[in-house]
Amino acid sequence: RSNVNGGDSRNVLEYLQSTKPVFDTLLLNCGLHDIKTINSCKQVPPEDYRCNLQNIIQTVHKMNRHVVWLNSTPVNNERHNSLCTSFKRYNEDILYYNEISASVMTEHHVPIIDLYEFTAKLGEDIYCDHIHFTKPVRQLQAAYIAGCLDTMMSIT
Repeated sequence: RSNVNGGDSRNVLEYLQSTKPVFDTLLLNCGLHDIKTINSCKQVPPEDYRCNLQNIIQTVHKMNRHVVWLNSTPVNNERHNSLCTSFKRYNEDILYYNEISASVMTEHHVPIIDLYEFTAKLGEDIYCDHIHFTKPVRQLQAAYIAGCLDTMMSIT
């Protein structure tokens, strides 16, 4: 797959089930595409999101592989919805979908990297467009993720 962005949780599940990629540890996140809202409808409704995550984790575990979850990063409602006119995103949806993912990951004993809280603490001037982060923010996020993974791997 040439596109490194898996899209929503349906796409990630379909990719894992059809492609059977080879990996030792999967660093996984879905959510920002799932919450896309057009005419008050989510791209992936919350119930489907939960089911997709359950199936993703079961698929990865059947492959005898490890998975680490990253929760989704904050959305600045005003910025996003003024710069992106084809669909809406709302931070309250991210918070709800992060709750759903935390429930699923906890149920399956999947470690969670809290990228939402880390990123939220970085301030207001963190976006380079409607949803993507500036290079310095991406570098901080990468260092945070690497540190979390290093700690997780040294514990196991």
